[in-house]
Amino acid sequence: MALAKVGRKLKRTGKDAYKFEFTALCEKLALQVKPEVKKWLPHKLLVSFSRSHRRVETSTVFFKSVIESGREGDAQWTPPSELTLLVTLYRAPDSAKFDEKEYKFEIMNVSKEGDTKLLAVFYCDMAEYVKEDESESALSMTFKPSSVKIANATLEMTIKSRFVKKGKAGDDDMMSTASRLSQGNIRDLDEDLDEQDRVEPEKPKISKADDKKMKKTLEHLATEDGQDPSAKKSAVADWLGVSPSGKSDVVGRKQKL
Repeated sequence: MALAKVGRKLKRTGKDAYKFEFTALCEKLALQVKPEVKKWLPHKLLVSFSRSHRRVETSTVFFKSVIESGREGDAQWTPPSELTLLVTLYRAPDSAKFDEKEYKFEIMNVSKEGDTKLLAVFYCDMAEYVKEDESESALSMTFKPSSVKIANATLEMTIKSRFVKKGKAGDDDMMSTASRLSQGNIRDLDEDLDEQDRVEPEKPKISKADDKKMKKTLEHLATEDGQDPSAKKSAVADWLGVSPSGKSDVVGRKQKL
């Protein structure tokens, strides 16, 4: 909704914007399938790092069982798979703390047929990973299962931030986006705009009185030169940018000619 976008802008009014490059190195993924699930195991796994339409993904790695039952296993990236995103954080000039900005990591299964299914998710506040010395943080993330087949999932990774630039909230060049440096796959990139903020243009509204006037005009033009009425009416309607009934289909086609 447009109100959500307006609300975010008001919340950031007067604040400074700091752009950081976050790099996550995914190393090992441990996953356990529920014991009652007998006929299914993950095939290939990947991890995505995203917010709204900004999304990067690791390469896929095979799931390997580590116990005889096959219900528990892991997947490892050698070397670690790198995910990089440019993230803009905001804070007031008199504050030392950045506003919360939530991103998420997702574990996905890729079947033999190539179908992708979400298995588990981990939400995080990127402001917590900002370090002045830009050092790495070693993390063990416990994911929340999103599939009834998954008992638990944990990702071992390191994450670090690098300061890029400072600006003001609302500056075009301060928006968050996916970095071209990422080794992962990049999908559905969009600047700082959520799906609910997209506003479709309204279709023109025509009063009943104007509708009747256009209909009479079309009927007159369609018969005055002796041509086939239906064909002439259709041609004139198309030129005016309305349907043969007189109702508008597009905006101002006549003005574009």
